Amino acid sequence: RGALSEEQSSRIKPCPSYADSLTSDAYGNCACPREQPMCIEGSWPGGVAPEGSTRLGPYCLTTYGWSSSILFRYDCDECYCAEVDGEGSRQRTIEESDLVQTEIGAFVKCFLVVDLRAVNTMNSIG
Repeated sequence: RGALSEEQSSRIKPCPSYADSLTSDAYGNCACPREQPMCIEGSWPGGVAPEGSTRLGPYCLTTYGWSSSILFRYDCDECYCAEVDGEGSRQRTIEESDLVQTEIGAFVKCFLVVDLRAVNTMNSIG
C-alpha cells in the first residue's frame, strides 16, 4: 500500500476505545473489532424494529453517509459494536450434525447470505 497523501492523512482521526484500531482509515471511518463485529447506530425509530429484523438498531453510517454493518464515523456518538451469533465469544463448536459426509471427506454445511452491491458502469446487468 502506498503512502497516504497529505489530504488523506489529515482525514485520519482518533477512534473510540471500543473500535478495532486507535485511528480511523483515510476516509474517517473506524471499524468494529472481530469479537463484536456488528455496528449499530442508536435504536430503531419509535423503538420498534422492522418486521423480521433481530438487530437492536439500524446499521451505522460512514463518513459518506452509507449504511455499514462494520464501519462507523469516527465521531459517531450513538454508534456501538455488538456481538452476533457465531462470532467472537458466541462462536459455537461444530457438531456431527453440521457435517456432510462425501466420498472425498467431511464438509461443514453452511448457510450464507451475500450482499452484492456493485457499481455497474457497463450497464451489463439487466
